[in-house]
Amino acid sequence: KALPELKRIYDQNPDTKLRLKAFQALALIGDGSTLDLFQRNLRDPDKAYRQAAAEGIGRVGDASLVEEVSRTFLNEKDLGAQLAQSFALYRLGRREFIDKLLMGLAERMYYQQPTAYLVEMGVPVVPDLVRNLNHQNAIVRERLCAVLGLIGDSSTIEQLKPLLRDSNSSVASEAALAIRRLGAGS
Repeated sequence: KALPELKRIYDQNPDTKLRLKAFQALALIGDGSTLDLFQRNLRDPDKAYRQAAAEGIGRVGDASLVEEVSRTFLNEKDLGAQLAQSFALYRLGRREFIDKLLMGLAERMYYQQPTAYLVEMGVPVVPDLVRNLNHQNAIVRERLCAVLGLIGDSSTIEQLKPLLRDSNSSVASEAALAIRRLGAGS
């Protein structure tokens, strides 16, 4: 029911904050009927539109757009838009883009964005996250523990246990918290 109204708001409010909010809502819904709208905005001059467009494409999951999103990624200068494009590319089957999302976890001003993407992707991304628990960056390890504490399951606990002895006390603490969360859910 919301799609037609959001499209109407988007179409009838050029150059307004309301238009951007409608577009971001459409991207959150990720319906295939709005794919052309996402494609058109993938190269918008406004980084907020580029970011939402990539998120929408990732949520729709149309793998035919992998090349287009990849080309856009190569030319993108804004980190927020790059993270959104990495989310889309990962969702479209380009698993190597997990690396860009992981590096985003270490960014003080941006870490919440890749965290939200990883939580949204849920259980299917867990194996790729577990493989990176030995990441060289302690901040990435710490934030991976937090994400895994939200989306992992009881089998993830064994993978987290070695981090209880991590040389970084924040990592060890977050691993303990994640294990408690996962243990409480089983």
